Amino acid sequence: MKKVLSLFLALALCLSCFSITAFAADVIDGGTFGEELTWELTDYGTLTISGTGPMLDYSSSEKPPWYSFRSDITSVVVQEGVTSIGGWAFRGFSSLTFVSIPDSATFIGEKAFSSCSNLTGISIPDSVTSIGDQAFSSCSSLTSISIPDSVTSIGRYAFSHCESLTYISIPDSITSIPEGMIAYCRSLPYCNIPESVTRIGELAFADNISLIYTNIPKSVTEIGDMAFAYCSSLIYINIPDSVTSIGEGAFANCTNLTDVYIPNSVTSIGGSAFGGCSRLNEIRVSEDHPYYSNDEKGILFDKEKSALIQVPGGFRGEYVIPDSVTSIGTYAFYGCSGLTGISIPDGVTSIEGSVFYGCSGLTGINIPDGVTIIDGYAFSECSSLADITFNGDAPEIQENAFEEVTATAFYPAGNETWTSDVMQNYGGTLTWKPYCEEHAWGEWTVTTNPTCTEKGIETRTCTVCKISETREVNALNHEWDDGVITTEPTEDAEGEKTYTCKACGETKTESVPPVESGEPD
Repeated sequence: MKKVLSLFLALALCLSCFSITAFAADVIDGGTFGEELTWELTDYGTLTISGTGPMLDYSSSEKPPWYSFRSDITSVVVQEGVTSIGGWAFRGFSSLTFVSIPDSATFIGEKAFSSCSNLTGISIPDSVTSIGDQAFSSCSSLTSISIPDSVTSIGRYAFSHCESLTYISIPDSITSIPEGMIAYCRSLPYCNIPESVTRIGELAFADNISLIYTNIPKSVTEIGDMAFAYCSSLIYINIPDSVTSIGEGAFANCTNLTDVYIPNSVTSIGGSAFGGCSRLNEIRVSEDHPYYSNDEKGILFDKEKSALIQVPGGFRGEYVIPDSVTSIGTYAFYGCSGLTGISIPDGVTSIEGSVFYGCSGLTGINIPDGVTIIDGYAFSECSSLADITFNGDAPEIQENAFEEVTATAFYPAGNETWTSDVMQNYGGTLTWKPYCEEHAWGEWTVTTNPTCTEKGIETRTCTVCKISETREVNALNHEWDDGVITTEPTEDAEGEKTYTCKACGETKTESVPPVESGEPD
């Protein structure tokens, strides 16, 4: 019996030792790096960085010593004493799911965790003061980020392309949203910008297609180029009266924006700031704005209406540009797919790049004889453009000015400036034909009927070359009937008489004096 018991105890001891050995993690590689740091990797996939001082920064050509194990590493534990996370230290470690950053760390380097596609969360300690460029970019499984108040500097594109990110907190310690900081984060519905921020950088929120709303605090003075471009779910934006500058394409292709108000503080608006906003109905400014104005259609001009700056993407129909306009801004009509006709005044001398880009409803264009240059992509992707008429000498036409356009281009017969070198395709397919210098105009016909309050447009066409031109038709003005009493007057109260316009049915009212008393004094 004793022998059996001894054998049993011996077997149990062996199994115990085997169990401890079997489940203990074995170190499979390691070494020293930097001045006083070591690294150690276990067969469980845990990489431990220990020692004192900063980690080295690496690059695309100089890899960290544990790089060959990048597909095996699932956890990174950086121990107390380490003062920074090196640049490129864990870039592209697609199996990494857990990271522990110590309270001793003050800096997270460039691309330190970029493209860690299985990292779902990260805790940044409040010892960290700086986050480098693209530090967490393309962490496609990352869902939430809380940046501590200790952070005063965030690099370009630090959290860009985090496509699963639904929450991010930006601390009051940040004064500028850097370029592309949370661009292409396509699941983020909202972001609160703290009142410490004075500048929203280029592409800061670009292509965040789920972003419905974000506040712009009154501390902000500058909105950078394409800061909110392609935020297609953005339904409202409030530009505070602290903002002085709105960059190029700042809100371009925000296809759910319907209304924009420009405060009096704004002194500079870049090209296509609101281009491609296909539901935008008007761009409003106050009548006393010192730099900008708008017309009754919500089109944005400079104060003197000599420069047309931006047409809302939701514009529909034909438009006659005022005679006061001498310049049309880059991308001014960009993406106005509902524009069907345009009249350019004689004072315009150049058609800037991409002015009519994507105006897919435009069927014809008449180029005034004062135009000397047509820049690249000016009429690109105007897919319905069938007739282009040039007046006077041949302008300088840049490459791709008519990209993806198939049309007939008419030029004045007998004008020697129109040579074979000029009559090219410019990125499209243009068929060149001369036309008569003196038109045999047909009768004017109304193409947009005037109303009692709005002007109309009428068109006439040359019977020889089929060129058309347009002009405004005066509003009809109301034609009131004789009116009817709708409220009888009494001795104590006035009555009311209502008049109805015979043309449009609009009504107006006027008071009827009280009736005189029939009793003697």
